[in-house]
Amino acid sequence: MFYSIRGKGGRVIVRLSGGLGNQMFQYATGYALARRTGSDLRLDKVSGFARDRAYQRRYGLDGFSMEGDAATTVERFPFLASRLFSRLARQPKALISSLGRGVIVTEQVPMSHSEGKKTGFHPELLGNELGRSVFLDGAWQTERYFKDSAEEVAKVFRTPPPGSRRYLDAAKEMSNGNSIAVCVRMYEEAANGAGFWAAPLEVYTKAAIEASSELRDARFFVFSTTKRLLDGKLLLPGKIEYITGDEGYDDTLGVFWLMQQCTTLVVGNSSFYWWAAWLAEQSNPKVKIIAVDNFAHEDAIPDRWVKFPIE
Repeated sequence: MFYSIRGKGGRVIVRLSGGLGNQMFQYATGYALARRTGSDLRLDKVSGFARDRAYQRRYGLDGFSMEGDAATTVERFPFLASRLFSRLARQPKALISSLGRGVIVTEQVPMSHSEGKKTGFHPELLGNELGRSVFLDGAWQTERYFKDSAEEVAKVFRTPPPGSRRYLDAAKEMSNGNSIAVCVRMYEEAANGAGFWAAPLEVYTKAAIEASSELRDARFFVFSTTKRLLDGKLLLPGKIEYITGDEGYDDTLGVFWLMQQCTTLVVGNSSFYWWAAWLAEQSNPKVKIIAVDNFAHEDAIPDRWVKFPIE
């Protein structure tokens, strides 16, 4: 049984935005806060996607069994008002702003390495005195926000095997103990992708070589959006299979499940890949994870994972 998020008058309203992995972090943080404070959970599935013209992302959590009702128009309004006020005032939003009998909690996320800092952890979200209504607007990309509900979150995001024989056959090949998932985030869809949070391919190569040093006859499964941008550029010491859309792997949740079948994962700055690694180790504590240190949140990589420098 999942913990039922039905409080005694308090509310936690979460603004969902970004891709699937981002939405999972936002949900997990809101879920844990609601559980911690005995509040109702509400999900804003609209406002975070209304102006996403660059990526054209949409709400994507329908594939999971989750708690939380959809936020009403009135419950969504504070997010719009807060962003509008900040734009008019030409100043960044405060972390916590008063809002009647509640608060809106806003996380600032740097958009490039050139800003010189990463997003930090805000322990205020672990308390239970924020207010009667708490509006969460941010990325919240660290397990520290939901570590006390990790078991429940893992159940929520448990991914069933896909029905496709191709995925099942690939999973069988990954189950022999020497499989390494190399999960490469290219950001090719972003105009400023090269200078964004993408890591050079040689970093993935070095991290994968380090991961294979303890394995015999390591086999590499490269997860990314397209093989075309990687073939011949990602130089790995072993047999390589590409798990990409142009190779016929176009089922998002199927690919998500498939990553979790590998015994070693090398992940870059991608919340989607982060969650695959995290869920893999929830099912099998022996899974080894090497994370390239190019995440925007300074606490994104748990201490138990191997942190691989980008320089």
